[in-house]
Amino acid sequence: MVGSLLALKDQGLDHVYYHAIETVEGVAKPYLMIPERIQKLIDLVTNEVQSATVEFESESKLTDMLLSRDCVMIVLNQAYRRGERIRVKAPLFGVDLLELSIRDGKVTMLTDSMDYGEKRDANGYRGWDHPTYSDLRRCLCFCGFIDYQNRDRFHNLLTKKLCKSPDFTSGVRKAVLSLDSNMHYNGFPSYLAKLETQLSIPPKDVVCVTAFPVVKEIQDKIKRKYKSREIHDARDYYNSRNLGSLINEFVGQNTLETRVAKMAKSELTKFMKRPTHEETRRVDLPKDKEDVDHLIVDELEKFAHERGVSVNLVSADKNMYDFCELAQDVGGTILVLPSKITRTMDATDRSFVVLLVGLSLLYGVVELEKIGYVFGEYRGKRSELYTDEVKLRFRNSHRARIVEERTETCMKLMQLDITR
Repeated sequence: MVGSLLALKDQGLDHVYYHAIETVEGVAKPYLMIPERIQKLIDLVTNEVQSATVEFESESKLTDMLLSRDCVMIVLNQAYRRGERIRVKAPLFGVDLLELSIRDGKVTMLTDSMDYGEKRDANGYRGWDHPTYSDLRRCLCFCGFIDYQNRDRFHNLLTKKLCKSPDFTSGVRKAVLSLDSNMHYNGFPSYLAKLETQLSIPPKDVVCVTAFPVVKEIQDKIKRKYKSREIHDARDYYNSRNLGSLINEFVGQNTLETRVAKMAKSELTKFMKRPTHEETRRVDLPKDKEDVDHLIVDELEKFAHERGVSVNLVSADKNMYDFCELAQDVGGTILVLPSKITRTMDATDRSFVVLLVGLSLLYGVVELEKIGYVFGEYRGKRSELYTDEVKLRFRNSHRARIVEERTETCMKLMQLDITR
């Protein structure tokens, strides 16, 4: 096609435009959903790269839209074309979290452990399950911006043990992966999927098992609802800070599940939907937490004996590692969080979306300066996976109309199922 157009170059054409994309990976989607940073509009007549800008009318009006992950990229492309840096805040928490520079592919932290702790103590509602600085680090880990201190150890576990075919002549058993409940709260299944992509490991090659006590533990946490008094006190607290419109939607009603339990449930669902996954037998849980940890290891040990395999349990709990050391055919791996967050981090275009969705899930709602508020509670109305959908409340109705029009166009194009 380009050759045909070039043949017309000398026919008095003023312009011949060619839309170039820097990579062929992950771009089988409408161009509005492809990061603008990797797109170029080249004039083949003048050999110039064209640039476009988006101007918004000053029309301040709150407008709500439900957005999938891919549609969040449409919003970021708007910011890219305007040359905007996006400051991300936790408004119910009173802290500026970080700044996104989409053109430069950088994320800059705006808080540290001390600043975060001081603002959390000063502004955080005491009865609320506000995330800690460690929770923020975990979020940045499974979003791919920082890595666990012992990442190499888990890389070796994946490549040299879990994906290695058993040598029956030497008595080596097939290795199976299992996760402690805390790894679902840490978003580890999402992190695992990214590692497999980086290491070119097919997910079907990693055999997985979940101990039923882990499932039951998370299910029991989900049953814990916000009490009416907690919601009433929270509303009073935040209404006094002119955040009533956010807290009313964020809290909703007293049947709302706790945010962290929803995240764990989503990650557990993702893990149990893996291509090769089994669950141990159903058992009753003891009341003591340490007894539950013992039971998890015991059930995995029985599973290993019945299947003739060895189980590798990944946990963030040192005590669980000690229990594994005493068990037969059950090994433990502890993932260690980094001691601090790097001030400036490199980012890919896709990771900006992952980060915004991840932060909105962690805090329930985050504010994007100049754009609006991203609510992470709104994914679950149509999906059992917690991370599929968010709600964006735009400040500017003109900006919202542009996103709505482009989203509608993308949905129609995707229905055509054009992948080449």
